[in-house]
Amino acid sequence: MTKAFPIAYLLTGAILGSALITPAMAQHHDMNKSMHGSPSEMMHMSMEKMTHNMGGMKMSGDTDRDFAMMMAEHHLGAIQMAEIEVKSGKNSELKAMAKKMIEAQKSERTKLLMHAKMKH
Repeated sequence: MTKAFPIAYLLTGAILGSALITPAMAQHHDMNKSMHGSPSEMMHMSMEKMTHNMGGMKMSGDTDRDFAMMMAEHHLGAIQMAEIEVKSGKNSELKAMAKKMIEAQKSERTKLLMHAKMKH
């Protein structure tokens, strides 16, 4: 299975109108299980994976759908980084900000994924 498979699966789901949230959450949990190293290394790996996934996305030609899919992936990276901060950070102000970011990014990501499956 190639690394591009989860993104291809998400795009296929968008085209077919199937639910995107479940596969995206599975990818999110798989990413957390596969990351090892220090919290800083894990944050860097999360950023690299997000960049790789966004770079490998095939554009549909529908600006709205492409924006929604790319931003959903970008938000996933932000969520993962914020979760690492909450778990391993020491600065209470940054940890509180990270908790707020997680909530906001998850909400926005859900909306983006819903838009990605809409016909524009």
